[in-house]
Amino acid sequence: MPTAPTTPTTPPAPTTPTAPTAPTTPTATLTCHCKLTTHTFPLPPSQNLEGVYTYAAAHTALTGSPFTLIAPLPPPHPPSSVLPHFCRTCGTTLILPLPSGPYLLAGALRRPALVTPTAHVALAHSPHANIAALICDGLRRWEDFEGTVPYSAGIGPLVTAKTELAGACGCGAVRFTVRLPAPGTQTPWIYNGRLAATVCFCRSCRATSGAVAAAWVFVPREHLRLHDGAEAALTVYQSSAKARRRFCRTCGAAVAFENDYAGAEMWDVAAGLLQEPWRGVFRTGWEGEETRKVDRQHRILQHSEITPSIQANCQQTQFSVIPNGLSFCV
Repeated sequence: MPTAPTTPTTPPAPTTPTAPTAPTTPTATLTCHCKLTTHTFPLPPSQNLEGVYTYAAAHTALTGSPFTLIAPLPPPHPPSSVLPHFCRTCGTTLILPLPSGPYLLAGALRRPALVTPTAHVALAHSPHANIAALICDGLRRWEDFEGTVPYSAGIGPLVTAKTELAGACGCGAVRFTVRLPAPGTQTPWIYNGRLAATVCFCRSCRATSGAVAAAWVFVPREHLRLHDGAEAALTVYQSSAKARRRFCRTCGAAVAFENDYAGAEMWDVAAGLLQEPWRGVFRTGWEGEETRKVDRQHRILQHSEITPSIQANCQQTQFSVIPNGLSFCV
């Protein structure tokens, strides 16, 4: 019986070698509080950015914070139409457009710990230089932004004869005056004739300012006078169900915070906008549930390290040390 012809076997198709997977470039993301403005950029091979704490009045007047941790933004640099220096909805300052190039603000990063501080700069003639004298992190202090002239001054002269303090945002559209209390006045926001203030590390304050820590002066409404045109220059942003923040709609500077509990009586005014030296420090106390996390990241105002500095200067600034933090008085 004849057999059926066999079907010839088709040789297997040659396999295409798999292309090697390209290494993933690490990235970081800047984002504002309302999440409408974001920018993702490549990180250097070290996956770390070296930054500085800047105290320059021109910089603090754009964030409202008396000191700001910044670092050069890695290229490519998008145009301002894509990455504005602040979000016009929530006011977060993301970028400082400096002559040497754009600098990012660590507080606007999703991972602020990517920025390692290396120095405190622009301390000369800064109204906020006293803050640097209280941060005992071992970093160099420089008078200028470029880091060429060492800064050796300690706690500067305290304001004692003033009856008012002037304040303004970076562009000058928002100007205000804070009337200082009479000596001996004592209220929930006034300590022996001095306005209380605090450094806040909460996520909301950092995300709305771009700073790694915000500083607020507690100003009773009757002590705060907004100059002509200031109210119209402010944008109000509802940052949470019971809190509102005001920022300059032209330059983005954080100006004030208020909540449903005390908004009718008192505003938190951004300390970085004050144009004259602070009176000093009167007691300590942390604000913000993420304080410990921020401490580990940036070693800012760590109690164990700052206490010796406070104690060494207590005769000069009339400090009293209370565990866990630092508050100021103006």
